[in-house]
Amino acid sequence: TALGNAGSDASLDDIERVISAPASAPALRGEAAYALRHIPSERAEQRLLALLSDPSDVVRAAAVRA
Repeated sequence: TALGNAGSDASLDDIERVISAPASAPALRGEAAYALRHIPSERAEQRLLALLSDPSDVVRAAAVRA
């Protein structure tokens, strides 16, 4: 979550790569989703909203917490 904690929109591409990677473990994808909470952008917000429908309950829960 260090990338998201920086609150920089510049880290959004890296976070999205982790979230979108099919080989990423749900726990890792969940941490990446949670990292979006500090990025003040419409893009991060839209990504979080989309993650509420993720097939993984771990990712959905992280999106809710964010």
